Amino acid sequence: MHAKKIFPLVLVVLGVFAVILAGCASQQSSLTGNAARGGQLYDKWWSALGVDEPATDHPLWVTQTTNTRTGANTWRCKECHGWDYKGADGAYGSGSHFTGFVGVMKMDGKDPDDILAILKGSTNPDHDFSSVLDEQALIDLALFLNQGLIDDATIVNADKTPLNGDADAGKTIFALCSTCHGIQGTAINFDNDSEPEYLGTVASGNPWEFIHKARFGQPGVVIMPAGVSMNRQTQEYIDLLTYVHALPTESLVTEGGRLYDNWWKAMGMAEPPPGDQPLWGHTNHQHPQRRRYLALQGMSRLGLQRRGRRLRLWLAPDRFPRNDECQRYVRGGIDGMARRHGESRSRFLSLF
Repeated sequence: MHAKKIFPLVLVVLGVFAVILAGCASQQSSLTGNAARGGQLYDKWWSALGVDEPATDHPLWVTQTTNTRTGANTWRCKECHGWDYKGADGAYGSGSHFTGFVGVMKMDGKDPDDILAILKGSTNPDHDFSSVLDEQALIDLALFLNQGLIDDATIVNADKTPLNGDADAGKTIFALCSTCHGIQGTAINFDNDSEPEYLGTVASGNPWEFIHKARFGQPGVVIMPAGVSMNRQTQEYIDLLTYVHALPTESLVTEGGRLYDNWWKAMGMAEPPPGDQPLWGHTNHQHPQRRRYLALQGMSRLGLQRRGRRLRLWLAPDRFPRNDECQRYVRGGIDGMARRHGESRSRFLSLF
């Protein structure tokens, strides 16, 4: 008799579990794709896909007037919703990036099929990205929004400082990054030498962007590993940010070296100045003081006085890290240049 009373109760419990499991299955969806790739699409989808950037403004851009950017930038998901995914409620709640658009944090855990529909314009026809993104790209972006969002408030404070990070642990993580970015994070300049931007610049000035790129990589740069693909945990991002946050935001020696190579490109100029350099008509042995005068005069005309100091610093061996092999290499290079110009090392450096 007791068993007869229990049996219906068991059936009810099993039925409830079946409903719950069915609900979970619907949330997981049948969509398959790459959420990490979706993170890059959120950043700059045309670079991630290797296609031409849009030439016109996004259709929704006319609904706001505070952000004055135009063209391709208006199509970046991050430009409306922010690197912290909070839109007007986050870091883009003020400043030049402010649009008033909402964030996407509410997409976290939402049914990917519903997100996919939104990306195709189900809630607003002007938010239809299917004209520029193929089906798989839309799925990857939907999966990123479903499972790739994190609350950056667990990593960085509102004042842009990291939360309880371990710089030594971050240095260990950064060893992989330094392969391309250099031990001081200055091997790659994301801007030009007029306004250099290094890893330290990004980490201290826009830590939310730094975190996103550390997690998902740089669109179009296939050799940069994505932290999410390496199963990095939140504390690892905090430690990494803590270490990189303290790295240099400028590098006089590095920038001077690029100026020495091709200064107009380093300065972001499309072409060099027209005509020959004034010294071109003189032999290398003539008028050393005049050579220095004309060089500095030319740099002054181009507004390069400050960069001239960086070039001199680059040429000065004692400005390099105290590394014997590096010192020998640099001194040897300078001695070689000096000999070709018929000057001693000290005399050659004095010309700059």
